Amino acid sequence: DTELRCLEDEIGIILRTIDFQVCSYAPSKPLDLPTISIPPVLQAGADLNTAHIILIQVVHTCYGFARAAYRFKYQPQSASPSIYIEQGRHIAHLSTWLEQFNLAILPTLCATPTNSQRTNSHYQALILRMTALSILIHLSCVLNPYETAFNVHAAHFQQIGTDGDAIMSMVDG
Repeated sequence: DTELRCLEDEIGIILRTIDFQVCSYAPSKPLDLPTISIPPVLQAGADLNTAHIILIQVVHTCYGFARAAYRFKYQPQSASPSIYIEQGRHIAHLSTWLEQFNLAILPTLCATPTNSQRTNSHYQALILRMTALSILIHLSCVLNPYETAFNVHAAHFQQIGTDGDAIMSMVDG
């Protein structure tokens, strides 16, 4: 409960964001902040800010796993089958967040009253989705030693590109 309260304040979110961003550039560096064993699930009716907070919690937990999983990348699956089960759990949790986000949050943004509010909300929402998709790809491939593992994520890469184009058109327009 204390961990959740820490994450609900802006400083906690910023610190967790910095923590996993540092680890994304230095995979051998451990997270400095403790991870939450089971981050909360994004519920229907949540707003964009809640979705952001939960995504930071989920991503922080995923990076904690990914850092630990690196040492198993070139070992046979039989060496540690539990690591693959844990990977599946993290992928499922992040996929659930994405599904709820796409079904519950994005459609409500279309109902935002003014153009500037709609643009700002869409901008933030697309960045959140791009972040979740990129981490889903990373998490899915962390234990696979072959670069071709990324090929199965072509649709995710395409969505990231489409969202990036939409953001750039919002910025330019």
